[in-house]
Amino acid sequence: LGLLIGAATRVFLIVTNQPIWMFGAAIGLEVFCAAAMRVLFYRLAGGRFSHWRFERERALQTLRESLPLVLGALALLVYLRVDALMVKVIAGDKEAGIYAAAARLAEGLYFVPAVMASALFPSLIQARKTNRALFERRLQSYFRLNAAMGYGLALAGAIFAPFVVALLFGPEYSASVLILVIYVWAAVPYFIGYVRQETFIAVGLVKLNLTITVIGATANVLLNLLLIPIWGGIGAAAATLISYTLAGIFSPLLFPPSRKFGRMAIRAAIWPVPTLAGTEQENPAKPAASHSP
Repeated sequence: LGLLIGAATRVFLIVTNQPIWMFGAAIGLEVFCAAAMRVLFYRLAGGRFSHWRFERERALQTLRESLPLVLGALALLVYLRVDALMVKVIAGDKEAGIYAAAARLAEGLYFVPAVMASALFPSLIQARKTNRALFERRLQSYFRLNAAMGYGLALAGAIFAPFVVALLFGPEYSASVLILVIYVWAAVPYFIGYVRQETFIAVGLVKLNLTITVIGATANVLLNLLLIPIWGGIGAAAATLISYTLAGIFSPLLFPPSRKFGRMAIRAAIWPVPTLAGTEQENPAKPAASHSP
């Protein structure tokens, strides 16, 4: 709801030709609305702020555990924003505008994995507490589900990219079409990588998650330096696709604690057909032995 309010506000500002500072204020409005509605729904669910108590040890523990997540978020920001900046510096303003138009369209799809995670991950966590074998089967199916959604969006984007660019931006941005086609294919490793990221947090591999995110961000910058001078915005889109694939699918294979999840990611990328396997309850008479983290 906050996102929709912010988007509607931006559209109004564009139509009424408002100054640029108001668009910055619209971002603040979006965050405020999202926070206000969190409070509203918390109260509707029966929550009371008067019941809250400060626990110093819990606060310090949370800060220690969340530091790798904060640093990982900064590395992810490099993923999402450094491309446009590097295109602007290396290839110029015109190429940067063409690239940014395609990138923003593709990034509009990236909220989908977060929605799926909020719906499906609680059952995965519950399965991990009670039955590791059941958890692993559900997790493999979850990897495949996200991969299937990524492939579906990539194929749809590749087919409809010319029409979408022409409708939203006009013929002046026709050069964005190929960039958009490449960029939407990055949704496949991004969607798979989102499952990997959430899984690492759930099983306590937060520091390793940061390491892999930094590897991907570093690869993205290096590939941009190599490909943008040759192909401009197309090179930046290719760098995004390659770095997402490296971080989202293959990097977990480099570290023993995460190799199991890396193999799951590869199987999902090769065969993105989710099944109902793992949704059934394990026979309690035969508890499965598992040494997964």
